[in-house]
Amino acid sequence: MRAWARYTVKAVVGAALLAALPLSVQKKGEEGNWYPFKDKEIRCLIHPGSADYLSDGFKAGFSYETLVRFARGQYGEPDIHIEKDLDSAFTALLCDSADIVVLHLGGMEADSLAEGLAAIPFGDDFRWVVKTDREEVRAVQRWLDGFGQTTAYDSLMHRFFNGYNPYRKTPRDEKIISPYDDLLKKYAPVSGWDWKLLAAVMWQESKFRIQAVSPRGAGGLMQFMPRTARRYGIRNILDPEESIRAGAKFLARLQGLFRPYAADEEELVKFALAAYNAGEGRFLGCIEAAQAHGFGSDTWDKLSHFLEQAGQDSLLLVPVVRDSTLFDDEEDVPRTNYLGAETVAYVGAILARYDLFRGVAPAIPLPEDVTEEMLEVADSLLGADGTGRVDLGDEKTGDEEEQQDDGEGQDVGNEDPGEVDVDRNE
Repeated sequence: MRAWARYTVKAVVGAALLAALPLSVQKKGEEGNWYPFKDKEIRCLIHPGSADYLSDGFKAGFSYETLVRFARGQYGEPDIHIEKDLDSAFTALLCDSADIVVLHLGGMEADSLAEGLAAIPFGDDFRWVVKTDREEVRAVQRWLDGFGQTTAYDSLMHRFFNGYNPYRKTPRDEKIISPYDDLLKKYAPVSGWDWKLLAAVMWQESKFRIQAVSPRGAGGLMQFMPRTARRYGIRNILDPEESIRAGAKFLARLQGLFRPYAADEEELVKFALAAYNAGEGRFLGCIEAAQAHGFGSDTWDKLSHFLEQAGQDSLLLVPVVRDSTLFDDEEDVPRTNYLGAETVAYVGAILARYDLFRGVAPAIPLPEDVTEEMLEVADSLLGADGTGRVDLGDEKTGDEEEQQDDGEGQDVGNEDPGEVDVDRNE
């Protein structure tokens, strides 16, 4: 039984309650609607549910965008967070530290709630829970009923549940890769890459899930640690646009840093991907270590050959790294070792996914004995959190973070390449 089913008081929701609300207590808007949230920040929590699997689709992202539309339709601004503990989410509602909690039910019904809360159905799998405040219940119910009848709702559903998702067996619209294709197209020129390559990075990092959080605390679609996220202007790690924009800027910066080391622009793409996974300091150490051991280092094939041969204990950062201009002070120098084969697998996985996204390689059907849980575990081992983009300044993790320097991005994924000068310090 789910956590929310433990509550013993029946939900206060229904047509009779809504119909009984006196209109005199409502605040009437310009178009004849009532806006109890007007001129305030609407505080929202998304509870992903215990069945937060890719086979369910991208529900958290769908709820995030729906909440943004609702808040702005009420002349307010949304403040949206994930809350996995349902008791805490309900407590926040009852204590007036949250206005709305969205439940992802996985097709099950919420039969009971804490006293003083109302659950408003939205489709088969979503419930919006609010306090039984007369104004707010009526406003949420009206808006959800109206939005569910619009073409905007149909478009949102199509975008989130009909794109690429190998874990979901529903028919796919081949024109859709991710729910965020428009944002990828918007910010891909910042990185100088084909937007489908940026999509491949995003899939490898988060599987297009805004709620993805790594064991070390990296979050969002492009998986940034908290301190790095702040440096790139991310105010809410769940915000798709902020995460994608920051990811594109970071990749542009990496290309600027490693252009002197790469033989050409094609190799630079692979170097940037490797640095995104390993961290720029570690990857520079790999280049220096390869050179010190007599390996070539200007192409990915040469460098990956070295990484695959180097053991976890033998891949040491050579002393020259400590004098690198990548680091402003000694505490920013990474000193830990890592298994280079992980980075080789990471780069290979992204390039293979990119081929798939652009139609070069056909999708490979999953064997029947391979479960979604097995695939998620395997994919998580290739995520960037394994070694790179960790935060030295974050008290929770105590891990490393790369310095945010300026660099230049090069257009490597499009027919008309050209340098993009990006300010990566905002």
